[in-house]
Amino acid sequence: MTKKRPRVLHITTTLNTGGAQRSLDSLLSGGSADQTDSHVISMTDPGAFGPKIEALGIPVHTLGMTIGKPTFGGLRTLRQLVKDIRPDILQGWMYHGNIAAALAQKVCPGKPALAWNIRHSVHDLAVEKRSTRIAININKVLSGRPDSIIYNSILARQQHEALGYADRTGTVIPNGFDLSTWRPNRQARDKLRGELEISEQARVVGLVARHHPMKDVNNFLRAMRPLMDELPGLHCLLCGLDLDAGNPALAEDLLALPQERLHVLGLRDDLPGVYPALDLLCLSSAWGEGFPNVLGEAMACGVACVATDVGDSRHVIGDIGRLVPVSDTPALAAALRDMVCLSDDSLRDLSSRARDRITELYPLEGTINAYASHYAALRKGDGPCAR
Repeated sequence: MTKKRPRVLHITTTLNTGGAQRSLDSLLSGGSADQTDSHVISMTDPGAFGPKIEALGIPVHTLGMTIGKPTFGGLRTLRQLVKDIRPDILQGWMYHGNIAAALAQKVCPGKPALAWNIRHSVHDLAVEKRSTRIAININKVLSGRPDSIIYNSILARQQHEALGYADRTGTVIPNGFDLSTWRPNRQARDKLRGELEISEQARVVGLVARHHPMKDVNNFLRAMRPLMDELPGLHCLLCGLDLDAGNPALAEDLLALPQERLHVLGLRDDLPGVYPALDLLCLSSAWGEGFPNVLGEAMACGVACVATDVGDSRHVIGDIGRLVPVSDTPALAAALRDMVCLSDDSLRDLSSRARDRITELYPLEGTINAYASHYAALRKGDGPCAR
């Protein structure tokens, strides 16, 4: 007799572009959906990932709310959905999704197991938006209720438990990467460089992110300015939502760079074709990162990285690439210069080692299996996740 798959209802704050949303999509598309009867609720709208998840045959429902502003209609829809779906496990994603999952458990038939997913580090509450601070504190008050709190980074777990989050059910499941999707690709490299009129001999440093104060894109741009003045063959590539001169927060620093060697791609859905065109990726975030997806994606594509010391960056990079303090523009510029000026042979060696590190430590299969084991323990109600 075939064992019934656990029915897992994922409740996420949004399905818009972001690391948590991409991780949920990767988890479901990578095989978790074959091991579970999955359903997804977005508290807002379908976003960028809703249609992708639906294409997997997974039902996606939306509540039409604004983040941090629950509505009676949205909560009523949530109540009806959990009664109709009758999940074995409620899996919250991000702070607001965790709160919604905790509320949903109260009205769900059969008292399903409750799991939270926290993918944010908290260096300083003062830098967070007011709505985020409120959500973090509500999560803290409710943190004794989940049967499991899954963090995607070691630092995030340490920081949240230091804030007062319950520690008896905390566990870390790092992000995983589909190595058939994220891979070195000479054809993609040549194609994008050809479109941008970048020679093979030129060195390209890229930043892939959405615009948000935590990403500290201005720090990256200010670090690149003296390097591009000094190194006439150096190019800068930006990829992400609102990373352009039309954004007043970035305009001055963008216009200060040599425009003929600045490449602004905007939001792209073909990142596996973008990373291979880079020689180096930079993560310049000042706070908030848990496990930065961009580091794993770039390294799986054979791209070495320079990153600020946020979240689990140091665990991801290891000794491949460079780590610098947050918001230290001179230190970031020095690290970028050292890496950019490496020989071709040295960069090729780093490229190979970067790919090998992700293959060894962070394959998607490992993450999927960890969630499957975790859900099995939750469903049985034993082990460290016991209620």
